[in-house]
Amino acid sequence: MTTILQRAADRGECTLAGLSPRVIALPVTLIRYEALLTSEPVPDSTLTEIVDDIFLPCWPPRPTASTPADRQAASPVQPARSPGAGGSRSSRVTSSATRGAG
Repeated sequence: MTTILQRAADRGECTLAGLSPRVIALPVTLIRYEALLTSEPVPDSTLTEIVDDIFLPCWPPRPTASTPADRQAASPVQPARSPGAGGSRSSRVTSSATRGAG
């Protein structure tokens, strides 16, 4: 795992600063535990859960951009929503609540 993360850091995709050796070893440890516990191949859904729900939240936050231009460049592009697309939150909640009542 250390090699994978070091290569990602070398490419500029992440930083290893602030990660303890225990956090770095966490995904492999959990995968090993799953494999030993079940004696089966670890399903993709479990791998995704280990990475997305357990490992990535342990990652230190990325440094924030210092200028407005940097912040704009760093933020993902959000598609514009038209007023009629999807309705308001309250109308979605109401319509989903009424679907179940029946």
